[in-house]
Amino acid sequence: MNKDRSKYYAAAGIALITAVVYLPVLRNGFVTWDDHEYVLENPHVRQLNGETVRWAFAHFYASNWHPLTWLSHAADYAVWGPVPMGHHLTNLALHALNTFLVVLLCLRLIETAGGAETSSSAVSERKGALIAAGVTGVLFGLHPLHVESVAWVAERKDLLCGLFFLLSLTAYVSYKADRAYKSSRSYKAYGLSFAFFILALLSKPMAVSLPAVLLLFDWYPLRTVRTLRSFAASCLEKVPFLAAGLASVVVTVMAQGSGQAMKLVGPVPLWARLLVAARSLVVYLGEMAAPLRLLPYYPYPERSEVMRSLPYYLLAALFVAGVTAALIAFAKRRKEWLAAWWFYVITLLPVIGIVQVGGQAMADRYTYLPSLGPFLVAGTGAAWVWAHAGYKEKGRAARGFLAGGAAVLVLAMSYATVRQISVWKDGVSLWSYVIDSGPSRIPLAYNNRGMAFQVRGDFDRAILDYRTALSLDPSPSMAFMAESNLQWVVERKKLLARAAEEFRKEVARDPRNAKAYLKRGIAYEGAEQHDRAIEDFTMAIRLDPDYADAYTSRGLVFDGIGKLDRALQDYDTAIRLNPAGGDAYLNRGVAYAKTGEFDKALKDYGRAIELNPSDSLAYRNRGAVLERMGRDRDAAVAYSKAISLSPEDADAYIDRGSLYRKRGDRERAASDFLKACGLGSQEGCESAEEGNSAVRPPSGPQRRGEADR
Repeated sequence: MNKDRSKYYAAAGIALITAVVYLPVLRNGFVTWDDHEYVLENPHVRQLNGETVRWAFAHFYASNWHPLTWLSHAADYAVWGPVPMGHHLTNLALHALNTFLVVLLCLRLIETAGGAETSSSAVSERKGALIAAGVTGVLFGLHPLHVESVAWVAERKDLLCGLFFLLSLTAYVSYKADRAYKSSRSYKAYGLSFAFFILALLSKPMAVSLPAVLLLFDWYPLRTVRTLRSFAASCLEKVPFLAAGLASVVVTVMAQGSGQAMKLVGPVPLWARLLVAARSLVVYLGEMAAPLRLLPYYPYPERSEVMRSLPYYLLAALFVAGVTAALIAFAKRRKEWLAAWWFYVITLLPVIGIVQVGGQAMADRYTYLPSLGPFLVAGTGAAWVWAHAGYKEKGRAARGFLAGGAAVLVLAMSYATVRQISVWKDGVSLWSYVIDSGPSRIPLAYNNRGMAFQVRGDFDRAILDYRTALSLDPSPSMAFMAESNLQWVVERKKLLARAAEEFRKEVARDPRNAKAYLKRGIAYEGAEQHDRAIEDFTMAIRLDPDYADAYTSRGLVFDGIGKLDRALQDYDTAIRLNPAGGDAYLNRGVAYAKTGEFDKALKDYGRAIELNPSDSLAYRNRGAVLERMGRDRDAAVAYSKAISLSPEDADAYIDRGSLYRKRGDRERAASDFLKACGLGSQEGCESAEEGNSAVRPPSGPQRRGEADR
């Protein structure tokens, strides 16, 4: 087989296998851990236009600044809306693409280092390199340690960062090769490497380690650093990378500080954090070798816990120091081992916990790129074993045994990966797994599982979990989260219980009463029990096929769960049955706006206003669409009309204030935010206090439910 083609076939084949193994992730939903904050409840990613780009680059959100990741989520939302399958599909595709790049990059590095120098022929040398790179790619693509990065929608940043990190390394190796041959293309490759590095930083600041990795590559396998002089020249060559990395660090510290996520000086002293970091380095290696107990959340140990297990932590630190010393001692004979070790350590340093962010001691997602070092060592080891098995008299039998063993390992790893994907099926599955498998009872896990039960409408279990979280951790931060969640659920449960009981009796008295089913369906929808709501609305339609309100209400549910086609069908039917029903026009306009059919949306809002000239929400929605179309003056008029009709609507003031801010009218913007603040809007108060630096884009059209009417 042609050498150039064989490597692409191998890389594509491994990427395809990876994609097939990860297909079950498409059945997963969103989890109650950043997914809602990043995607479902983030108004900024519900559109993809110039305003979205401006927001992504100009503002901190959720204690993060990764504009390229936000734009990626916005692109997904523009195509799929709130349907989780589409968001998971993008993650799957990115991981498969990264696996493809890993095989090609590793093959290039092995060839640059000299390949299988002890092989008897060029053919066996190429085979050895392909085996090493292929095994590395299989481990990278199929290892269950990487499930967290792929199955968690909010961890899109890992995959994007990995993509551009790998592309930057590949371009840099090409740059060095072109420069060695004095090719005119060398600086083009250098520019590409730097550009990909910038894109990696814009995806996730963990890419800040790349300049150090490039220096490491110059030492081995590129071997361009041999003296202090060549080292200085290599450092000078990395100045643009270092400057960009430093800027990213500054912005990241500011972003984390904006949400108080970064603990520069936490309750755990520096010496303890260093010991925890050393332990993490060892545990990650153990999980790569035997991924038997992977957890989505590893709580950070208290100082007292570190003291109780001090011998264990000291042993881990001694292991790290011993491995480093041994590899340095053997560096003259085995540079590749030391290079792989330094790659592993360097790429983990930004997230190893010395500067603590969040409440976790370690995370599987942090190994996404660092695992390449140990995996490549495993790949080259596999190639060596394969080559030497062929030297024996029964070489064919030995290689057959090795191939069979490798196939069993791949199947076992694939099975473990599929099982780990099921852990991330939804919020209840995720946090139940953490609660059942964790080393101790974790308050955050109970709070987040309570949120997942709340989303399901299972209020009794949500209440129990929130109370458990508070009993385990009565600190102010946990009390703020769990108590507010608990209060909301208790009130909603009371309302639902009263409504459901009343409408259940009404249905029992007259099972042929379509309106009774409609009312009970509205109660279920209020509790976010979408399936039950759809069943009742459908029953109402079955009993009365001309019941326009039932179609409108069912359309609302379909709209809310992202089935816009079904929603539009129901709205069309409702309008046909009752052309004077303004709410169906308004809600259909919202659905059209979500699909980008702005002209149709404006037409429906206009019809809703004709039917009800005092409908402030229709004017607000019209303003949001006009703003998206770039008709800012018309949008301001619409927002002002909405405010005149409903002076107590804080969101209308915020929308108009955001528009004024965009147009540079700071005085009017500040006035609107202060009015929203006076009406009890926390967002209005924050915008006014922060000098309007975090203004949201237009909130988007809002639906009107039966309860609103």
